Amino acid sequence: MMMVPTLPETAPFSPAQRAWLNGFFAGLVSSTGSAPSGGETVAVATPTMTEEESFPWHDAALPISKRLELAKDKPVERQMMAAMAQLDCGACGYVCQTYSEAIARGEEKNLTLCTPGGKETASKLKELIQLRIKPTPGQSEESAATAAPSRIPPAQSTHSRKNPYPARLIASNPLNKPGSDKDTRHVVLDLKGSTLSYKPGDALGVWPENCPDLVQEILELLHASGAEDVPAPDGQHTSLREALLRDYIITQPTEDLFKLFGQPEAENVAVIDLLRQHARKLTDLAKFVAALSPLQPRLYSISSSLLAHPNQVHLTVGVVRYNSIHGTPCKGIASTYLSQGLRPGQKARVFVHASAKFALPASGDTPMIMVGPGTGIAPFRAFLAERGAAGHKGKNWLFFGDQRQAADFLYEDEIQSFQSSGVLTNLSTAFSRDQEKKVYVQHRMLEQGKELFEWLEQGAHFYVCGDAKRMASDVDNALKQIVAEQGGMSAEEATAYVAKLTKTNRYQRDVY
Repeated sequence: MMMVPTLPETAPFSPAQRAWLNGFFAGLVSSTGSAPSGGETVAVATPTMTEEESFPWHDAALPISKRLELAKDKPVERQMMAAMAQLDCGACGYVCQTYSEAIARGEEKNLTLCTPGGKETASKLKELIQLRIKPTPGQSEESAATAAPSRIPPAQSTHSRKNPYPARLIASNPLNKPGSDKDTRHVVLDLKGSTLSYKPGDALGVWPENCPDLVQEILELLHASGAEDVPAPDGQHTSLREALLRDYIITQPTEDLFKLFGQPEAENVAVIDLLRQHARKLTDLAKFVAALSPLQPRLYSISSSLLAHPNQVHLTVGVVRYNSIHGTPCKGIASTYLSQGLRPGQKARVFVHASAKFALPASGDTPMIMVGPGTGIAPFRAFLAERGAAGHKGKNWLFFGDQRQAADFLYEDEIQSFQSSGVLTNLSTAFSRDQEKKVYVQHRMLEQGKELFEWLEQGAHFYVCGDAKRMASDVDNALKQIVAEQGGMSAEEATAYVAKLTKTNRYQRDVY
C-alpha cells in the first residue's frame, strides 16, 4: 500500500497552508505513482514559496497615507486592503483582506462597505480600480475589468457567503434584566443536518432581511404595489418588494440617493426621511433601487462550542436602535432581524467565517487572559465552554464589564458555573454605572497588574474582543503600562514586549 506523505504538525505553516501542501503531495503521488523518498512524513526546514504573507499596513493606528505607502509595491488587492480601516470588524460582510480580494476578483462591486474607513476608503478604492483598468481602444472598462488578471484564487464552494445555509432559529432570548438601557439577545440557531462546522474564535455570517413594516411604508410613499420589476444586485431582475426586503439597504442613504433627490449629503439621515420629503419626485423606480447599496451579511463572533452544544451555533447580539436627525426611530438591520424579525422555526441564511488569527491556544494547558466587555463576551463564552467540555487544565482569567451588574451581567449564571467547576480561575468585573466614578475593564487590569504580568511571563495568551475605537485602544495602553511597570521596562521596551506577543500569536484581538 502506497504511503501518502504529510507535513508534520511542527512544520512552520499555518493550518490552511499545511492542508494545501498535503493535498499537493497527495496529488503528486496519484499522478506519479510514487511518493517522495523519506517515508510517510515530509520534513520541512523553513518556509519558502508558501511562507505566510505579512501585512505591515494592517494596523488601525496607522493613517491611510502611511498604510498605502507600505503597500505601494504590492499587488492591487493588497493596496486595496491597505486603503481599508484595518479593524477586521466584519461590518462589510468580510474582513479587510477578503473584502479587498473580492473586489480584485470582480465579485464585489460595492466600494462603500468599509464603514470605519468612510469616504476616504471608498475614494481610494475607486481610484485603484480606475488605475488598474486601462481599456485598449475599442474596449469598454467593463470588459477590461473582466479581463484584468488577479492572482487571488476563486472562493471555495460548499456553504459560504455566496451559498449560505438556511439555519432554523431555535430561540432569541433577552440577556439583560429589567432596569437595563440595552437589549442584548442570546440567539440559538440549529445546524442539524448541515455540513457547517466551526471552532471557538470563528464568526458566523448572517444574511439579514429588512423590516417588513419599513418596506411597506416605502412602497406606500412610492405609490407602488411591490410587484414592479426592478434590477437585483446580481444583475438579474426581481420584484420591488423582494428587492427592498432582501437585496438592498433601506436605512442609510448613499451618495447616489442624495444626488437622485438633488440634496446635499448629510449625516444621520434615514432613507425614509428623504422619501417622505421627495418621493413625489421619483418617476423611475429602477433608478431609485439602483441608488441603494446592496444588503450585506453581518459577521457575529460565535459564542458557543460544538463540544458543549452539538448541532447548534450561538450568537450574542446587541440590538441597535437610534433616531435620525429628523427624529425618525431607526433600527440596526441584522440585530433587528435576529431579535424581532425572525421567529422561532423560521430560517436565516448563514455561513461560517473562519478566523485565522483568533483562536484557542494549541495546548489546553496554556493560560488565557480574556478581556470582553458587553457583547465582547461572545467568543470567550465559547472558549470557556470548549475548555470545560474538553477537560483542559489551563488557567483562565476573564475581564468582563458593562453598565450595571444587576441588569447587564451577561451570562452571569454560566460564568458563575465556570467558576464553581474550576474552568474559570479568575473573574474581574467592571460595571461602569454602579458607582459615581466610572470603572472600566482597563482599570481592573491596572489594579491587578502584578498578577496579570506573572501570567504573561508564564506564557499566557492575551485576548481582546469588542469596541475597537475606545475599549481596545484603552486596553492596549493599559497592557503596555502593566508590562512597563511590572517588568521594569521603558515605554519602548514595553511596546516591543507587546509587539512580540502579537507576532507570536499570544496577543489576539477580535474588534469592531
